[in-house]
Amino acid sequence: MNKMINEMVDLQNKMNKKVTDDWVSKNYDWNLALVMETAESIDSFCWKWWKKGEPDINNFVVEMVDMWHFILSLGIQNEYNINKIVIDKANDILEFQKLNYENEEFDFEIDETQTIHYLKNMIFNAMVPHFKLGEFETIVYNFLNVWYRFLTLDVYDLYKFYMTKNQLNLFRQTHGYKTGEYIKNWNGSEDNVTAFRIASDLHVTEHFMEDVEKELETYYTENVLNAE
Repeated sequence: MNKMINEMVDLQNKMNKKVTDDWVSKNYDWNLALVMETAESIDSFCWKWWKKGEPDINNFVVEMVDMWHFILSLGIQNEYNINKIVIDKANDILEFQKLNYENEEFDFEIDETQTIHYLKNMIFNAMVPHFKLGEFETIVYNFLNVWYRFLTLDVYDLYKFYMTKNQLNLFRQTHGYKTGEYIKNWNGSEDNVTAFRIASDLHVTEHFMEDVEKELETYYTENVLNAE
């Protein structure tokens, strides 16, 4: 887990540097970015009682991965020990899961209502005027609660989807995203959703990013371009 978290932190720092080399000293408002992305993720659920709808869990996973980009950036900018925080909070959740197995009175998995509660709590902590380590730790804890207990995924899956999203961003650019040539709808689904589905079937090895790139290229050529 240590290696995966460190890789994600390093990659996020590199990506932010591509946008602004001295991005940390700019004090960009990552709190606001996280608030807006988290609020957007809630729209994946049918919280609007005045409107009929269906939850979009595939989109919610995509939104969660986008939120993770902002959480990492927020941690890096504040010089927090992200590795330790993530491992500690993940272990807390796994300990609760163990307790759940030993005592049937506890429910480990959470529903949509509880998930929205955790997301709202993330927004609240991100908006605290004097943001400190405690708020960041709470944000990570809430995020992982949703990731583990609602989506029933783990840090291994988070690593796979995070790395895949970054590979997809590169893939988009090399296939005409800026010029408008790129096709984002892959057989009725957004490319994010299809990319995550592809990544789910891959094993994490030292060549994981290359494997993702190869699979994206194959799918895009055979099922998107040739289907036009």
